[in-house]
Amino acid sequence: MQRGDIQHVHFVDVVPEIMAQLKQRLSETNGEDQAEILRPDVQWSVHCEDLRTLVFPELSVLPGQSGRRLIVIAGVGGDLMMEMVAALQNNNPGQRLEFLLCPVYHVFKLRSALAESGFGLLNETIVQDGGLFYEILHIATDSSEPLSSVGSMMWDFDQHHHYEYLSQLISHYERVAKGLGQQKVPMLAEYRALLPQG
Repeated sequence: MQRGDIQHVHFVDVVPEIMAQLKQRLSETNGEDQAEILRPDVQWSVHCEDLRTLVFPELSVLPGQSGRRLIVIAGVGGDLMMEMVAALQNNNPGQRLEFLLCPVYHVFKLRSALAESGFGLLNETIVQDGGLFYEILHIATDSSEPLSSVGSMMWDFDQHHHYEYLSQLISHYERVAKGLGQQKVPMLAEYRALLPQG
């Protein structure tokens, strides 16, 4: 948005109350307040429907623009998120889709499924909010950067909260492994391999 690539934002959710509140908030904001949500020159629409049913019109690409349609999905688990991404791909063949994803759980499974579906990484980061950690994945079908199931470019162990998040993941999968008895938990070894040596 800061580059001015976005002219129209569509907000989509299946919950009518959420969409009504958002529409009211967007309608009431203007000037400085609106800048917290959207630039004043950006048009917006609110849709109460299932994201998985969306079919996009072809983009008319201006010089200097990526030609990708950016879709942001947040606040759902990895299984449902993958279902949404797959449905949007199937509904919009031939379109260059770019996703900004923030799953609330099942991130390893989501990352693995996205990589198997041919997505590549544009960027990724770890965000801490209210004591919880979230991974934000910026992916596209036409990116050649491999998408790792445990993350690659997001880890910066000079940041204490990155080490804290990795420790939480390892502890979680150790509990999962203990609960499964002798069964292997492959993601545990992958997360442990990220630990800084020394």
